[in-house]
Amino acid sequence: MGVRAKHGKLFLDFRWRGARCREFTELADTPDHRRRCAAALKIIQGEIALGTFDYRRHFPNGARLKEFYPTAIAAGVGVASYLTAWHARRSPFRVDGSVVVNAELHPSTWKHDASALERRLIPALGRLAMNELTVGRCREYRQELQDQGLSGKTITNILGLLHKALSDAVEEGIIAVNPVPRLSRWAGRGRMLRANSDPLTAEEMRRFLAAIPPEYRDLYVIWFRTGWRPSEILALRFEWLDFGRHTVMLRLGRIARWGGVEAAPKTGPREVDCSYDDEIFAAFERRRRAALATGRRDYVFTDRTGRPLSQDALHKRVWLPTLRRCGFRARGQY
Repeated sequence: MGVRAKHGKLFLDFRWRGARCREFTELADTPDHRRRCAAALKIIQGEIALGTFDYRRHFPNGARLKEFYPTAIAAGVGVASYLTAWHARRSPFRVDGSVVVNAELHPSTWKHDASALERRLIPALGRLAMNELTVGRCREYRQELQDQGLSGKTITNILGLLHKALSDAVEEGIIAVNPVPRLSRWAGRGRMLRANSDPLTAEEMRRFLAAIPPEYRDLYVIWFRTGWRPSEILALRFEWLDFGRHTVMLRLGRIARWGGVEAAPKTGPREVDCSYDDEIFAAFERRRRAALATGRRDYVFTDRTGRPLSQDALHKRVWLPTLRRCGFRARGQY
């Protein structure tokens, strides 16, 4: 047992799970190569002693893969069925549609993942069996996404999702190794291609606020000064506002396009001190007086029927039209 040679090539000789493993390295039998193999074997023996040894990680093409992991060659498991079931297991929603407190995934993240699976991954790769999803096929898919003109960030997000799913498949013994290449190779490109933010200047904000319909002016006065996420500002309740201390407790975020789902903000509930700008609570005070007149005292920002505002509706019907009236180029409101 140890480091041995056959036909001038070195191999590692050890026992695991009662079986003798002889794993060839393709390294020539030289003193330097023997030292390298001895160091690798020492690591393996240490992991075996600790019970943390993973044969697949050390020998992804090892001769005993089928013996140690009988389900590793998953010819009978389809990519589409696995991804669909995997995504369902990660759902932050209960059967009644309510959100699990402290769920592993934020509802908006889970919904975005569903979109990537339905629009990208399953149409492109779903017909394959899991054992057909090779490193080469994943690289081809990356090139296909680039050819479609997607940004580096979008490509990284899609492949990152696939990488997560297949990492779990490895842990479950469905496949031997994760075929998605290391994401760190693409991270720099993703950052390079990511679009820069394009905020309005102070003068452009002044002109925007002068041109916007009056019922939305206070919303954007506050939004420009705080920079909160759309889901956070649209979920605001009056009871979360402390008019004495000029602080706001952001308890929930609201995602109107998914039926008004509300969950804790992505960065968690937090108290925000707004005393740095008196105009923030001056705008909140105007909203409070308007709410007292109408009797709608729950959400701070609502439409004319009293329903919470929708980010998508604001973007299409308020934000972009006001930019056009001002002669400004289009951009995202967040």
